Amino acid sequence: MRFDNPIVDHGFIFPDIADFPGLEGERLEQDLNIDIPSMSVSISEFKKFIYRLNLNKNLSERLLNYFIFYKSFENSRIKNSYMPGNNFEQLYIEGYTSYTINTAKLYKNLEIEIDKLLSAADWKPPPGSYDRSFKLTEEHEKILLQSISETNIIDTANCYLARGRSLKISSSYLIVSTPTDSNWKQFLYDQTYISKTTNLHIDPKEDLLKIMIYLNEITEDSGPFSYVPKSNRWVHDTIEGIFGRAISTGSYCDSPSSREQILRLPKSLRISYNFGRTLTDDNPLQEKILQKETKMISSMGNCFLFDPAGMHRGGICNNKNRIAIQVLLR
Repeated sequence: MRFDNPIVDHGFIFPDIADFPGLEGERLEQDLNIDIPSMSVSISEFKKFIYRLNLNKNLSERLLNYFIFYKSFENSRIKNSYMPGNNFEQLYIEGYTSYTINTAKLYKNLEIEIDKLLSAADWKPPPGSYDRSFKLTEEHEKILLQSISETNIIDTANCYLARGRSLKISSSYLIVSTPTDSNWKQFLYDQTYISKTTNLHIDPKEDLLKIMIYLNEITEDSGPFSYVPKSNRWVHDTIEGIFGRAISTGSYCDSPSSREQILRLPKSLRISYNFGRTLTDDNPLQEKILQKETKMISSMGNCFLFDPAGMHRGGICNNKNRIAIQVLLR
């Protein structure tokens, strides 16, 4: 989130994973009687807190790493520059902005890979991976940079993060989404209940921006990228957020064994930033989110720069495919 234009009274509360339909029969110990620290504690004190929770090494290390990162993060996100223009204004206020670029050369350069992905057989990808994706090579990224260089995307992104140094492409992927994909429901993979907000999530790290580029015509049936405007500015409890981030990257809660430690945590810490599926259809907060959610179809543009610290999702196709490139700027 941003610290120079925050929204405190957004009213959103992350759902407790333990309340998800289907988990009623799993062992759930009474909430641990433990005081939850604030960000003001020292790193050593936070280590002791993690130790008392008796978590596995993977989750413990993620919690500590996020705690250290967010200890100094606020100072890095106070605006120290301002860029005039509609794109920066929209990104700064809403969390995303749109462009229209020429994608003909991009598509032609990737046509062979696109055809391979479109003809690939369905499978159940493991948590954390896409059904159909291809990592762009340096050659592809050169053409990608040429395509976006005609816009102010990089300048806008640099100004938004206000870090005094230029962002570069950290990674880029061609992602083909189809109506038979299953990657969007990997969180709680073994469960059957699918909520209307499934796959809505917040990325765990906030020192980056992303770009989504469409290579085909996208309608609401093609699994468009969507964003909850202004959610990049919503203030959440930082300690809860550290657990939400660590759980979202360290566990997809896709089996009883993967959920066991998480379901034993104090109630306020049993959250994931991959929260969309746990925001069930009987939760009144869900409708508020759905009313705000904006779907980016082709009439709005074919290139979207966004802050992944806001709520977003995409690639859930009804009856049409989506061919897109996702770019991480760091």
